[in-house]
Amino acid sequence: MSYEPDMVPIGVGAHNKIRARMFGLLWSVESAVRTWVPGELMVIESIKPARPAKGIATHRFERHREGTRYTWTMEFVPTVLLGGIPARLLAGGFRRAVRRQSRFRGLMAERSNLAYRPLDPLAIEAESRAVRQVFAERTATTTSR
Repeated sequence: MSYEPDMVPIGVGAHNKIRARMFGLLWSVESAVRTWVPGELMVIESIKPARPAKGIATHRFERHREGTRYTWTMEFVPTVLLGGIPARLLAGGFRRAVRRQSRFRGLMAERSNLAYRPLDPLAIEAESRAVRQVFAERTATTTSR
């Protein structure tokens, strides 16, 4: 995966070129920073391709007794009629990629004797249920128009 912002420091309006492999294919996406609160929140929305669904990434940084808690959530929103189908496929592929990356990071940390806590599978599943609910609501809204 590669991520190339067009401005540093990043702020509202910055565009990013992202390349990633999913479903065995190399994907190129352009996104834009929609919200930026330094040290607290960043929201990035995909702009190219715009169909059949767009991705919205929300990055939160919250104070925690052990430092900073970082939370990254993804939402895939249909942009055309029947766009909910590819949105669900993208969400599933993304979840699998994150789980693989988490396992890989855990293995590398274990081999290098670093402290590492893998993602909590129950939290991932709870978030997945919440994302599926959002898809259902968005798809119902999109198809009823």
